[in-house]
Amino acid sequence: MDRKEAIRRYKDKPRPAGVYRVLHRASGRSLIGTSLDALARLRRIQFQLEMGSHPNKPLQQDWNDAG
Repeated sequence: MDRKEAIRRYKDKPRPAGVYRVLHRASGRSLIGTSLDALARLRRIQFQLEMGSHPNKPLQQDWNDAG
């Protein structure tokens, strides 16, 4: 398989669209959203939280306090 074929297959692969929820169990707060690629969105949220740059300040504070 050449590079162009691999790229085409990646782009044609269906993505899991849907609703997601990020829950902080200790406080009971949650973030709910929708995405055309829910798995990628959850990875992005986790990365933002790890870097301390998530725009939702209460969620970021919960992450900083308890992980």
